[in-house]
Amino acid sequence: MVGTIIVARYAGPDVLGTVAFGLAYVSVFGFIADLGTGTAHMKLIADGEDKATANTTYATIRLILIFCFVVVVTAYYLINHYAFGYEFETPVHRTVVLLSLAMLVVTQLISIAVVFFNSNIQQARQDVPEFVKTVINQSLRITVVLLGYGAIAIVISSITALLLVTPIYIYFIRKFAFGSFNKKLAKKYMAISLPLIVVVAVNSLVSFGDKLILESFSNTEEVGYYVAGYRLSGVVLMIAGSIGLIFFPTFSRLIKDNDYDSLNSHIRKFEGFSYSFIFPFVLGLVLFSEPLVLILLGEEYINSTNVLSIITFSLFIFTVVVPYGNVITGNGRFDRQAQLAVVKGVIFVTSSCLLLTVEAFPQPSMNMAVAVLLTYVLHALLVVVFAKKIAAEVHLFRDKRIPIFGLAYTAAYWWLLSILQVEGNYQQLLFLFVYLAGYWGLGSLLGVIRKEEWSRLSEIGQVKKLLGYIRSEFKKEGKDGS
Repeated sequence: MVGTIIVARYAGPDVLGTVAFGLAYVSVFGFIADLGTGTAHMKLIADGEDKATANTTYATIRLILIFCFVVVVTAYYLINHYAFGYEFETPVHRTVVLLSLAMLVVTQLISIAVVFFNSNIQQARQDVPEFVKTVINQSLRITVVLLGYGAIAIVISSITALLLVTPIYIYFIRKFAFGSFNKKLAKKYMAISLPLIVVVAVNSLVSFGDKLILESFSNTEEVGYYVAGYRLSGVVLMIAGSIGLIFFPTFSRLIKDNDYDSLNSHIRKFEGFSYSFIFPFVLGLVLFSEPLVLILLGEEYINSTNVLSIITFSLFIFTVVVPYGNVITGNGRFDRQAQLAVVKGVIFVTSSCLLLTVEAFPQPSMNMAVAVLLTYVLHALLVVVFAKKIAAEVHLFRDKRIPIFGLAYTAAYWWLLSILQVEGNYQQLLFLFVYLAGYWGLGSLLGVIRKEEWSRLSEIGQVKKLLGYIRSEFKKEGKDGS
C-alpha cells in the first residue's frame, strides 16, 4: 500500500495505468501456465498420493504449460499487430507488455514451489520469501519513481526483486522428494484440472480483464484511477487468497474423513474473526473513502474514491464465501465449480460492457467497479446455494449477529455524519477512528463480539508466537519438507 501511494503520487495515474495495463495484457492468459494443476496437486497430496512422484509429475506438467503460455501470448500479440493492425497506445505500452511477459514467466516458475508449500500447508515457506520480495520490490519501485523514471523502470524493478528471491525458493524445496514422471498420474492431474480450466480462465478474466476492458472504453489514465482505488483495498484480497490456499487442503482432508464438525468449526472461527475485525474496516472504507484517498493520493485521484469503497466491499464478499467454494472443490465437485465460473464470467463481461457503454455512472472507473461488485455478489449467492446442496452438513453463516450489528451500527453512524456535516479531510478521518472504536466497544459491550474473537486477535498480534511458528516449520526435517 505504501508503495502504491508513493508511486501514484509521484508518477501519476498515467504511469500507474500503463504498468497495470501491461501486466493485465499478459496476465489475462496466465491461467494457461497452470490450468488448475496446482489445485489438482493439493487435492492429490491431500488424498495420499506419493509425494515424490507427484512433485516431479506436477513440475513437469507446469514447465510444459509455462512454455505454452509464452507461445500463446506471443501469437496473440503478433496476430493482433500484423493481421488486425492493432497498435498500443504508446511505444512504452509495448515495452511494458514485453517486460511483463518476462516477469510473469519467472513468477510462474516460482509458483511451482509455492504449490509444494501449500500442499503441505507450510505457510511460512511461502510468506517469508514473499515478504522479502515485497520489501525489495517496493523499495526499488519507490526509488525509481522518486528519481523520475516511469513505467518501464517500475516493471524492471519488479523483475529484479523476483530474481533476487528465487534462490530462497530453491533453498526451501531442496529437501522435497522428487521421483520420476508418471504418465498415469499425469492423466489424473488432467482429469481433475479439466473442469478447473474454466475456473482459472474466468478468474484471470475478472482479475485482469477489467483493466483491459476499461482501457478499451476509456484510456490509460482512467485505468490508473481504477488501479489506485483497487490496490488500497488489496489487504482484503490478500486475506482471501491466503484463506483459500490454507483451507482447501484442510477441507479436502476433513471432507474425506467425513469430519464436518471440525470443518464447521473452522468456518465459524473464520467468519467470527472476519465480521469482528475485517468487516468494520471494510465498512469504514466505504464511509470514509474520499478523505482517505485525498489525503493519501491527492486531489488528482478524486475519481478513485468510489472505486475504493465499491471494490473493498466487493472483495469482502469474495472473501467470506471462500470457505464455501472450498467445500465444493473439497468434495471433488470441480464440474460444479466450472459451471459457476462460466456464470461468473458471463455476468462480468455483460455487466462491465453494458455499464461502460451506457455510462451508467459518471466515471468509467466507477462503472467497472460496480460491474465487479455485481459479479461477486451474484457469484457468492450461487456458491453458497450449491455448497449447501453438495454438503448439507455444512452450517451456513451460523453467527449472523455480528454482520447485522455491523450494518445497523454503520447505518446509524452514517445518519449521524449526515447531520453533523463534518468538513475537512483530516476531521473526517478522525471520525473514522471514532467509528472503529465505537464498533468494537459497543459490539463487545452488547456481547456481539465475543471474548474468544479478541483472544484470536491477540494471538495474531503475538510476534513471538509468529516467529516460533516460522522456526518450527523450518526445523522440520524430511525429504518432503513436512
